[in-house]
Order: sequence, then C-alpha cells, then structure tokens
Amino acid sequence: MCSRPLRRHRPQLVGLSVFTCGANSAREYARLAREHGAFVVAGGFHPSARPEEVLGWHGVDAVVR
Repeated sequence: MCSRPLRRHRPQLVGLSVFTCGANSAREYARLAREHGAFVVAGGFHPSARPEEVLGWHGVDAVVR
C-alpha cells in the first residue's frame, strides 16, 4: 500500500468504509493513516457488526454504526 497520497495531502480525517472481506486491507490503511497523523473513522458493515474488534485495530479512533 502506498502512503504517498497521505504524505502529499496530510489529511486530518480519514474515513474508511469496511466490508468484512476487506477488513485486513482496511486495518492496514488505518495504520498508515494514523502514522501520518490522521484521525481515523471506520464505518460500514464490519464495524457495525463488530465495533469492539475494529476499535482495537491500531489506528482506528472511532467507529460509526
């Protein structure tokens, strides 16, 4: 995964829409975004069904159900 857009744009907030089949990729995106200083919010099917799990991912600051 390329972090170039994160370095270039330096977003303050990153929102991820997470399906269960893409949870591993979303977890990595959350980690990268957090490392670049963004506040990370995860929403979608997987965070709605398993909010405690997703909040435990490194980099996820909030879950929207």
